[in-house]
Amino acid sequence: ALQWLPRISASERQMFDAELARIRPGAQLSELKTGGGVVAAGERDEYFPVRYTEPLAGNEMVLGFDAASRPEGRQALSLAGDSGSMAISGRIALVQDGGRHAVVLYRPIYHRDMLTETVVQRRAALQGFSAGVLRIDQVLAVALRDAPPTGLDIHIFDVSASGEQLLHHHV
Repeated sequence: ALQWLPRISASERQMFDAELARIRPGAQLSELKTGGGVVAAGERDEYFPVRYTEPLAGNEMVLGFDAASRPEGRQALSLAGDSGSMAISGRIALVQDGGRHAVVLYRPIYHRDMLTETVVQRRAALQGFSAGVLRIDQVLAVALRDAPPTGLDIHIFDVSASGEQLLHHHV
């Protein structure tokens, strides 16, 4: 999926929730709850919720989800925003799609009329992020579709991860 995640301040939250509810009744700024599922996002200074996703079909549940509410998302968003470059999350279980595993590529978007030479300037100019969600099983299925059987097991690891490093295995 391709997504737009605007930067929403605490003071803009109510307006964002109202706008989102017009698009999808009942939608609001949300985050994962312990044990799975989503709940209304807790109070924070800023949020980076999914405002737009393509395709929408099958991804309705992710509208309003704050990517910064997860440690993996927060770390990648911070790295991308501060560096001005793309950053990739660690492995996540998707909010939608039955919790299948994915990684998310984040690209920061800055205000055109503001300087972005330093980290401080980039933080001030940050508008939000474009995001690309890559389901690991789908990427591998396409990559291996025409490969002849070899009898080898394939294991893909995230060597930068501090916790679980196995992203996917294919037998």
